[in-house]
Amino acid sequence: FVVGEVPGASVLHSTALRAVALRALEIASHRLDRGRASESVTRGLASVALRAWPEVAGQPAWARLQRRLQAPGGWSPRRPAAVLASAASRVEAERAVWRWERHGVYGGTR
Repeated sequence: FVVGEVPGASVLHSTALRAVALRALEIASHRLDRGRASESVTRGLASVALRAWPEVAGQPAWARLQRRLQAPGGWSPRRPAAVLASAASRVEAERAVWRWERHGVYGGTR
């Protein structure tokens, strides 16, 4: 165990906070899609994401979650828009796994 400054610590810290924020949004969306989260839990996860990485507010995942939370009549996993959003999320997750298995890269685009 070496005591001292870790090279690139600030980059690692920023990367970790970004990962925490994006994962919080992913969990919130997943639970909301499946009807397993109340609005307060979903908003709490969104708050965690925003505190961890304020730039998350400019991400597409943030905008999608905010649209869901502001949907008239609330967000129900049985609404057509919810079914489509859930299906799109599943396709994206499957594509990310395929890329990992095929190319050793998880997520991202092309």
